[in-house]
Amino acid sequence: MTIRPKTPKELDAMREGGKILDNVLQSVNDFVAPGKTLKEIDAFIHKLIIEAGGNPSFLGFNGYPAASCLSPNDVVVHGIPNAYIVKEGDIIGIDVGVEWEGYHTDAAFAKPIGSISNEAQKLLRTTQEALKHAVEVAIAGNQVQDIGAAVEDFVRSQGDFGIIRDLTGHGIGRNLQESPNVPNYRTKDTTALVDNMTLALEPMLTLGDWRVTLDDDGWTIRTKDGSLSAQFETTVIIRENDPEILVPFPLGFSVDQQK
Repeated sequence: MTIRPKTPKELDAMREGGKILDNVLQSVNDFVAPGKTLKEIDAFIHKLIIEAGGNPSFLGFNGYPAASCLSPNDVVVHGIPNAYIVKEGDIIGIDVGVEWEGYHTDAAFAKPIGSISNEAQKLLRTTQEALKHAVEVAIAGNQVQDIGAAVEDFVRSQGDFGIIRDLTGHGIGRNLQESPNVPNYRTKDTTALVDNMTLALEPMLTLGDWRVTLDDDGWTIRTKDGSLSAQFETTVIIRENDPEILVPFPLGFSVDQQK
């Protein structure tokens, strides 16, 4: 598979979108608290993106009805913001995309609401660290399979977590989702990582089994066994030595932070 690297102009647009998205995630982290509904949080996110001059990448994508994906507890990804009221002890997955001048960036983090169990805390910490391991090997000269191997090897060293297999990271740019798919487990995908390729890397882990189910709304994906899940995601530009991270917040977020 041959992937077209982005031009300098395209990368500049993605850098600007990444700055907007990073600021949005920092602001929404402060906004989310017990008593807020997922709809209120989504409206806040939508407003921030528009005020910054961007557009919400998710809104209208294949018919998706909101500016963000907000996924509580056993919802892995693609949770449609609804009237659910955030409460103490929840884990809320916050996944947002920003389009700027026709190019997209995508990032996510899992926020603990107040006190959560030690087991849940370790889930968040391991998922975030898995993203860091994915980023470290996302360099020119490596292959897609190196990212999945790095994630799986690290996760397996931390305990018996489920690694979601039905969902992957992906290329990103003019389209929200582009080739290649980037699994978070070992594969034999020899697709080369080349300079100026752009990827959205997103490990997704559970406290139980890796299998998932799809709700009747056609979007919400949750763990089949009802176990807690977490997702951390950022967008990167592939370089020869270290990738350029366009949305730093998910990597720097303190999973020990409680509110």
